[in-house]
Amino acid sequence: MIHGLLGLDGPGGAIVAAPSAPVESDLSLPSILQGTPVPTFVIDADHRVTHWNRACEAIIGVRAAEILGTSDQWRAFYTEPRPTLADLIVDGITEETVARLYAGRWRASPLIEGAYEAEGWFEHFPGGARWLSFTAAPLRGKDGRLLGAIETLQDITERKQAEEVKRERLARQRLDEIVEGSPVPTFVIDAEHRVTHWNRACEAVIGAPASALTGTRLQWQAFYTEERPVMADLIIDGAGEAEIARHYPTKFRHSPFIEGAYEAEDFFPKCPGGGRWLAFTAAPLHDGEGRVIGAIETLQDVTERKRAEEAMRLYHRAVESANNGIIITDVKALDHPVVYANPAFERMTGYPQVEAIGRNPRFLLGQDREQMELEAIKSALRQKRPGSAVLRNYRRDGTLFFNELFVSPVRDEAGEVTHTISVMTDITERKRYEEQLEHQANHDALTGLANRTLLMDRLEHSLACAQRYGQKPAVLFVDLDNFKTVNDTLGHNVGDHLVQAVAKRLVHCLREVDTVARLGGDEFVVVIQDAPEESDVTHVMRRIIEALGRPFTIDGSELFVTCSIGASMYPRDGEDVATLLKNADAAMYRAKEMGRGGFQFFTREINERVCERMVIERELHGAIARGELQVFYQPQLDVRTGAIVGAEALLRWTNPRLGSVSPGRFIPVAEESGLILQVGRWVLETACADSRRWIAEGWSNARMSVNLSARQFRQADLYAHIAELLQDAGLSNFILELELTESMVMQNPEQAIGTMRALKDIGLRLAIDDFGTGYSSLSHLRHFPLDILKVDQSFVRDITNHAEGEAIAAAVISIGHALGKKVVAEGVETDVQLDFLRGHGCDEYQGFLFSPAVPAERFRELLIRNGQLTGAP
Repeated sequence: MIHGLLGLDGPGGAIVAAPSAPVESDLSLPSILQGTPVPTFVIDADHRVTHWNRACEAIIGVRAAEILGTSDQWRAFYTEPRPTLADLIVDGITEETVARLYAGRWRASPLIEGAYEAEGWFEHFPGGARWLSFTAAPLRGKDGRLLGAIETLQDITERKQAEEVKRERLARQRLDEIVEGSPVPTFVIDAEHRVTHWNRACEAVIGAPASALTGTRLQWQAFYTEERPVMADLIIDGAGEAEIARHYPTKFRHSPFIEGAYEAEDFFPKCPGGGRWLAFTAAPLHDGEGRVIGAIETLQDVTERKRAEEAMRLYHRAVESANNGIIITDVKALDHPVVYANPAFERMTGYPQVEAIGRNPRFLLGQDREQMELEAIKSALRQKRPGSAVLRNYRRDGTLFFNELFVSPVRDEAGEVTHTISVMTDITERKRYEEQLEHQANHDALTGLANRTLLMDRLEHSLACAQRYGQKPAVLFVDLDNFKTVNDTLGHNVGDHLVQAVAKRLVHCLREVDTVARLGGDEFVVVIQDAPEESDVTHVMRRIIEALGRPFTIDGSELFVTCSIGASMYPRDGEDVATLLKNADAAMYRAKEMGRGGFQFFTREINERVCERMVIERELHGAIARGELQVFYQPQLDVRTGAIVGAEALLRWTNPRLGSVSPGRFIPVAEESGLILQVGRWVLETACADSRRWIAEGWSNARMSVNLSARQFRQADLYAHIAELLQDAGLSNFILELELTESMVMQNPEQAIGTMRALKDIGLRLAIDDFGTGYSSLSHLRHFPLDILKVDQSFVRDITNHAEGEAIAAAVISIGHALGKKVVAEGVETDVQLDFLRGHGCDEYQGFLFSPAVPAERFRELLIRNGQLTGAP
């Protein structure tokens, strides 16, 4: 008999064994067990079932008669042999064994020592599977010996189902919260493909509201323009890879994290902002039994990543396609080796990429490591900043090219420089072009000599060296004599060839340290770097004169030229560039005045003449506006009748500072400065205006003679201007005579004839002034359309001095008449001279015998006195 009693105690009313004092009772253990509503069974120490009550039969479906006395109690619960919890108690249960058989669903009883509680799912019970909670406790005798074990059962299926419902409700609630609150665009569909969740992040990215999709099967409309399954639909349908590939060709893969899930990327043009690239993952959702009950799909906007990838691909293609050589070096590695070189680098340098990678870019410098601009690159690399320079680099075959190099640091996310990118441009052709431009900018195009710009630079450098090292440079101004005659007679092409030949001879006369420059036309400047003594400069100038004095063969013709040279020496004649040039120029003009073909050093006398010329030129500017110029008129008379038949207009200038300035002083200055054009025009206009007044007062057959300068004669529009002047003056019966010099017309006789004919066509008369003093030939003279020859006053003056003078004067008059020209004698001062001229048939005369040149009003008085102004008051 078991010593103890069975009481109703413990969780769920389970029967437990509890020790107590022995009592006498009519109740036996079998009757108690049989009548209890709690499913209970007992096994002995040999695992044989000794008790199996009716409640146990009802819930488990196994009758007591079938199991009592057997050790097959496991059959009531399991399909394969395994111990029940009571068996474990009898065997001396260990927690490791309980944990293995009832993982996560067991515990030691808190009420009965040595007892355990557990629960399990039993599928083959009558009426279907059930959840049971069971407690097994040991049964012991008075002596504590183990007699067996008792196990009580409780059907907890409803409780478990309620808990499952609650868990599912909580899970759905939690899923709702997770999905809705997730920043990751997410949607869920059920097994019927209906949308159950469409969170706010999904609305923002896709642009479709949840209200339009939840509860529908229209999830495709959020992504596509035509109906087709989304990835979640394919997951629910259990689509194979072939079906998935049909919808997402080359864009999907198995998820490496979730079994049965797939990942893909695609572009969706319906998304806001012109479409988006989305990466999406769809995974199945299972119930507790592993059945697919839906699918969840998460989205990620990878538009920026895709753009970045495309930009990177574009950048790579651009770098690969660039015309510029591009290399990347690793600044973290020893000696900063090249890690990338684009195809243009290979084309530019001849080095294949494999030969460049791993080497420091300095190999492009060859042996030319001492380059000034290289320091700019080194400094930029040290300071981790962009930099640039133009370097001399060398190709694989050793040829030089100029590399316009730009370097820039490449930083990582932390801002640390990891690489340097170098962009190379081959500017060899540009450098050559720049050198050509520089040469053109600093050299004369015709001769290749230094031009004015380079000359000034060389002179500045020469003076700097002189001040530093005590040298004495000299400046020579070289001008060809009568070069204009060559141009006018033989043409500018011959003149250009002559200038080129002269330039070569000048260069051969000098040392390499000296400079020869051409300022233009036939003007050259020589800079002698160091000439300690005047004799050194004299030696150079004589060598130049001798070299240029030898004949030149130009286009098969032999030409002879001479030159005039002026010299100034530092520091005697000037301590700056401008002064040395000015003084050498002045000395050159003095050399020309002294007879050409020679040289002159600058002197104080020359300086005074230059200063005077400068003052005259300065004051001559504005002299017309200030009323300082005046036209005087010298009467020209008929030798036979004594009538005033004309007048020569002569310019006079009276300046407040200079006083009365003779024409011999200011006319050459006006010629050189170009002011003669303005002054000559004013003289013509004034002479015409005065003549119009006198004609209006009765001076008939009036003739006004005006001297024409060489510059005026060369003006292309000269005859047009004079024709306009005569028309504006309204002088229909007025004779305007222009006086030309022999040298003027003989510089280019053919051109002079054309100009003279044009002047004759508008009704002008032409006279040769100072006839006999120049070098005109009779053969040329007879072709000139002249009207008057003017006998120079030097011949007239000699009439009374010696017989030769009379013979020359008579010959000039005779030649003029033989050529059909009227002859006018100048400078007649005595009656004897006039009688001689009258005796030899001279037509007209002028001179102090009758009157010097006088102002306009005084000339009018002469006309009145001579009875030739019939209309004068």
